[in-house]
Amino acid sequence: MKKMKRASIALCCLGMLFWACEKDDICVDGNTPMMIITFHDIDNKDNKKQVENLSVKASTKSQLLLSATTDSIAIPLNTTTQNTNFDFIINLGSNDPTLPENNNLIAVQYAVKDVYVSRACGYVANFLSLDIPFTSAPEKWIKDLEVINNTVDAKPNTHVKIYH
Repeated sequence: MKKMKRASIALCCLGMLFWACEKDDICVDGNTPMMIITFHDIDNKDNKKQVENLSVKASTKSQLLLSATTDSIAIPLNTTTQNTNFDFIINLGSNDPTLPENNNLIAVQYAVKDVYVSRACGYVANFLSLDIPFTSAPEKWIKDLEVINNTVDAKPNTHVKIYH
């Protein structure tokens, strides 16, 4: 009888141990979204147009975020402030006089809203009221830009169109 009592207590304790365990928390959707920019032809604004030798860096950092020939990019916004400044540079470091380096400063302004995703993921930042004041200059490679979607969240939408 004592053995049976001990066995049932052991089984109860073991069962409680398994029921007390929680499922593994795995964060699948817990990344702060990036701002998606597509590049378009200034003469035909509906057509995407690749940017040759594009380099992008946050103005406060010396490290490049990307360096590529592309027609679209996704770049991170600063979650601890309400603005991020980027240098959009073409032909960075080029020794070819026919391809001069050309830099545009893009100042992105927004409001940060922390959104709870789950216990595993915690919070991610969403960016609201996206605004990019821009004035074109004849000598610069970016001729115009347009904010298409002023909320940067988990939806993979284009937020900004840059015309060149």
